[in-house]
Amino acid sequence: MLTKGDVLSEIRRTAGKNSGVPLGKATFLAVIGIRESDWSGRWWITWDATVREAGFEPQRLNPRLDDHLVLDAAGRVVRKYNRFQIAAEMRFECNANPKLPSHNMFRRFGGLAGLRTRLRTFAAERVRADRCNVHSCSGRRAAKRPPRLKPHVSQQGQE
Repeated sequence: MLTKGDVLSEIRRTAGKNSGVPLGKATFLAVIGIRESDWSGRWWITWDATVREAGFEPQRLNPRLDDHLVLDAAGRVVRKYNRFQIAAEMRFECNANPKLPSHNMFRRFGGLAGLRTRLRTFAAERVRADRCNVHSCSGRRAAKRPPRLKPHVSQQGQE
């Protein structure tokens, strides 16, 4: 029969094998082979309380990435292939490139359809901002357009 001491001992043992960092709840339960109901509501209410009692500080969730960073990453993938990817391709790219966020980050926009819509809006806003920075917001005069090139002499009259 599982005891409170058994759970605490296993947390300490697995943390020792993990460079002194306690495992997250899901990983711990999978590695040890116990259920959450074996301890939750019985000895502790939260996993954080369990980890603290074992003598460790609980892990913190990674902070949420800014939407602009996630959309910029999605835009880089779209530009790479010159088209919008299907879910498997987006997942492959995110797994292959450590500079890209997890493919799960794109779910916050409502799946691929929502991501596509938000990416279009994001790109349009960036184009407007870039124009503002180049033309009117920089305090300098806008650069003149380059002159149009006239057709080469040998091409005149062949139309």
